Amino acid sequence: MSTTCSLRLFRAIDTLDPAERDYWQGWVNKREHLKREYPQGIPMRILFPAGIFSMRELHGAYCIGPDGRAWVTSASIEGCMIPGSREVPLPWYLLFAWTREYVASMDEALASLERAGNLIRAILEIQRFDLLREESCIYLLQHCRPPHIASLAAYLASEDGAGYIELVYGDTGLACDPLISGRILEDKRLHIFPRQIAAALELLTAGQHLQAEELLEEVCLIHRYLTSAALHKQALVEA
Repeated sequence: MSTTCSLRLFRAIDTLDPAERDYWQGWVNKREHLKREYPQGIPMRILFPAGIFSMRELHGAYCIGPDGRAWVTSASIEGCMIPGSREVPLPWYLLFAWTREYVASMDEALASLERAGNLIRAILEIQRFDLLREESCIYLLQHCRPPHIASLAAYLASEDGAGYIELVYGDTGLACDPLISGRILEDKRLHIFPRQIAAALELLTAGQHLQAEELLEEVCLIHRYLTSAALHKQALVEA
């Protein structure tokens, strides 16, 4: 099964090897110049003139921090991508549960993950669930166990030079139910699922299980659907 989701790590441009640093600095400078010239959007023919299309540039991205420092990510920079499965691992959503979008500073993402972990530990200590009526709540908690969250936090905290992190998924096209595919694409634009999970965890700590179940039902249904589809395809390949 090909990877359709990943976490991209943005590394400080001045921490790259000299040749890499010079290449990406020129790439960033070009785009920043074009952004000033075309504030309404850069035409593709200007960004990539005929005969000068660079696949390397196509697979790169960058962001400018508050201090003006450039941060770069690309499949061609070692250690910048953490590959996932077809479905987004549910703990990955927790990195963005209290951020504004699917790209955030590493500090913000780790703070969001820590907050989620604290809520989940508190929920597991004091809450009891109905196995039939609260299936989505149980499903989320089974996939976001405190040891898994702690392991992810420790791994990301050990990353040197990674200042920002981004969740990328669905880039290869989603061969699934059109309604699910459409909802995933909407989530990518509007950052829906992490906010639903954050709200649900806060409701669960307050004992409001019914409202939390309603918020978690959609993302858990999609996760189950994509997981089962991947397992079915794997079984066919191995048969």
